[in-house]
Amino acid sequence: MLISKNDKLYIACAGAGKTTKIVKDALEVKDKKILITTFTNENEENIKKKFYEINNGCIPENIKIQSWYEFLLRECFKPYLKTFFNENIRITGFTLVSGVSGQYIPSDGKDHYMSKNNRVYSDKLSKLMFKSTNVKKSVMNRLSKIYNVMFIDEVQDMASWDLELIKEIHYSNIALTMVGDMLQRTYTTTKERQNKKGKNQLNIEEYINDKTKNCSSIIIDPNTLKNTHRCCQKVCNYVNQKFGINIEVCKCCDRKNTENCDVFFINKDEVEEKLKIIKTMQILYDKNSKYDKSYSAINIGKSKGLDFDNVVIYPTKTMTSFLKNGLNLADSSKSKLYVALTRARKNVYIVNN
Repeated sequence: MLISKNDKLYIACAGAGKTTKIVKDALEVKDKKILITTFTNENEENIKKKFYEINNGCIPENIKIQSWYEFLLRECFKPYLKTFFNENIRITGFTLVSGVSGQYIPSDGKDHYMSKNNRVYSDKLSKLMFKSTNVKKSVMNRLSKIYNVMFIDEVQDMASWDLELIKEIHYSNIALTMVGDMLQRTYTTTKERQNKKGKNQLNIEEYINDKTKNCSSIIIDPNTLKNTHRCCQKVCNYVNQKFGINIEVCKCCDRKNTENCDVFFINKDEVEEKLKIIKTMQILYDKNSKYDKSYSAINIGKSKGLDFDNVVIYPTKTMTSFLKNGLNLADSSKSKLYVALTRARKNVYIVNN
């Protein structure tokens, strides 16, 4: 086991420059094979755009950028199917699962992991390799031959078997760097628990700090990415007050054009007026949210890693009650609200429902 690699988890706030740090750090690594992976397809594209912006429009040949599910499917699942199921299976892709798939199907059966038309359930992609010690070793040996360095963005979304895989990577000869904002945990890669008696799934920070997981040799850095380059001071003050946190505005940023920016509650008849402002984005709770379809809109989950000059947020009633009256709000909804509030460089408009 190699535990002297200085593998690190950077705890970041919204707008701290997580993607920029990953790209700059990756560009400093020469003559090594690098994998950069992240949870959402949107953030995968965001990372590519950052390379184009910083590195004269190109991504070096030694760097591969891939979504987390695609990485799991290609490197940790497909190569070992025949070992388990003793048949040639042609995988047709994977299906995103919001709950837990295959709950009542034995874990040694093919149908526990994939549908009848051979689409793998997303919450089972990292589980299969842990059904056999030999396969787990084979997976890690293969990964170690393909990559020297690995960066994981949006790591707060990893859970359960994915965290076990991260631990295996940590104990391999692959140098590992992770970045994440624990408050932005709007999705999780899997809701399946390894321990059925466990009440809650651990996030990566909790997992590292849990002495029983034998992963405490990963260094947690809460300081490097604690300042936001995105949000203005008044928006930070509002978010800090509502969520009991302490986001600091980066002193290196020019804030002269944001002095009058703030968080505003608006009525529905005021929405169009705000949307006419250049570079304003509507942020929706989910696909069922009512909004002005004449203007651009994005779901909260897909907005992670993105920023806009101004945002118009359509909150749920419980979110509004939390903001206005301090009433309780479920952790998952609180994370989504935090993401929505921290997308704007300037003004945040919240629509009264």
